[in-house]
Amino acid sequence: MESLLGNDPKIIKTQLRDSLTDYCRIKVKGDTMKEFLEYKDYLGSVHFNVDDEIFYGKIECIDDLISFEGNTVNELKTAFIEAVED
Repeated sequence: MESLLGNDPKIIKTQLRDSLTDYCRIKVKGDTMKEFLEYKDYLGSVHFNVDDEIFYGKIECIDDLISFEGNTVNELKTAFIEAVED
Protein backbone atom coordinates (compact mmCIF):
# COMPACT_ATOMS: atom_id res chain seq x y z
CA MET A 1 0.00 0.00 0.00
CA GLU A 2 1.28 3.44 -0.90
CA SER A 3 2.20 5.66 2.04
CA LEU A 4 -0.19 8.50 2.76
CA LEU A 5 2.46 10.59 4.51
CA GLY A 6 3.06 13.89 2.82
CA ASN A 7 -0.18 13.78 0.84
CA ASP A 8 -2.78 16.51 0.98
CA PRO A 9 -5.15 15.92 3.96
CA LYS A 10 -8.17 16.57 1.73
CA ILE A 11 -7.05 13.79 -0.62
CA ILE A 12 -6.49 11.41 2.30
CA LYS A 13 -9.95 12.19 3.70
CA THR A 14 -11.53 11.58 0.29
CA GLN A 15 -9.68 8.28 -0.12
CA LEU A 16 -10.74 7.09 3.33
CA ARG A 17 -14.36 8.14 2.75
CA ASP A 18 -14.45 6.35 -0.60
CA SER A 19 -12.97 3.19 0.92
CA LEU A 20 -15.51 3.22 3.76
CA THR A 21 -18.38 3.83 1.34
CA ASP A 22 -17.22 0.88 -0.80
CA TYR A 23 -16.95 -1.31 2.30
CA CYS A 24 -20.46 -0.36 3.40
CA ARG A 25 -21.88 -1.10 -0.05
CA ILE A 26 -20.32 -4.57 0.07
CA LYS A 27 -21.54 -5.15 3.64
CA VAL A 28 -25.08 -4.02 2.85
CA LYS A 29 -25.25 -6.11 -0.32
CA GLY A 30 -23.70 -9.04 1.56
CA ASP A 31 -26.68 -8.98 3.92
CA THR A 32 -28.90 -9.86 0.91
CA MET A 33 -30.14 -6.31 0.57
CA LYS A 34 -30.85 -5.35 -3.00
CA GLU A 35 -31.42 -1.64 -2.65
CA PHE A 36 -30.22 1.19 -0.48
CA LEU A 37 -30.57 4.95 -0.36
CA GLU A 38 -27.53 7.19 -0.65
CA TYR A 39 -27.21 10.80 0.51
CA LYS A 40 -24.11 12.80 1.52
CA ASP A 41 -21.97 9.65 1.69
CA TYR A 42 -24.47 7.90 3.98
CA LEU A 43 -26.19 4.66 3.07
CA GLY A 44 -29.68 3.75 4.24
CA SER A 45 -31.20 0.30 4.20
CA VAL A 46 -34.62 -0.19 2.63
CA HIS A 47 -37.22 -2.64 3.96
CA PHE A 48 -40.96 -3.10 3.64
CA ASN A 49 -43.23 -4.50 6.35
CA VAL A 50 -46.13 -6.27 4.65
CA ASP A 51 -48.29 -6.47 7.79
CA ASP A 52 -47.98 -2.76 8.64
CA GLU A 53 -47.69 -1.68 4.98
CA ILE A 54 -44.79 0.66 5.74
CA PHE A 55 -41.32 1.23 4.35
CA TYR A 56 -38.52 1.55 6.90
CA GLY A 57 -34.76 1.54 7.14
CA LYS A 58 -31.73 2.63 9.08
CA ILE A 59 -28.52 4.45 8.33
CA GLU A 60 -25.86 1.79 7.78
CA CYS A 61 -22.18 1.67 8.80
CA ILE A 62 -22.38 4.19 11.63
CA ASP A 63 -22.05 3.64 15.38
CA ASP A 64 -25.52 4.97 16.24
CA LEU A 65 -28.92 3.48 15.47
CA ILE A 66 -30.77 6.00 13.32
CA SER A 67 -33.94 4.73 11.67
CA PHE A 68 -36.51 6.27 9.35
CA GLU A 69 -39.84 5.26 7.83
CA GLY A 70 -42.54 6.31 5.39
CA ASN A 71 -45.80 5.18 3.88
CA THR A 72 -44.52 5.70 0.32
CA VAL A 73 -41.14 5.55 -1.38
CA ASN A 74 -41.04 9.36 -1.56
CA GLU A 75 -41.84 9.62 2.17
CA LEU A 76 -39.08 7.09 2.90
CA LYS A 77 -36.55 9.09 0.85
CA THR A 78 -37.56 12.31 2.60
CA ALA A 79 -37.33 10.68 6.04
CA PHE A 80 -33.85 9.33 5.17
CA ILE A 81 -32.59 12.76 4.12
CA GLU A 82 -34.04 14.32 7.27
CA ALA A 83 -32.37 11.63 9.39
CA VAL A 84 -29.00 12.38 7.79
CA GLU A 85 -29.45 16.13 8.26
CA ASP A 86 -30.28 15.73 11.98
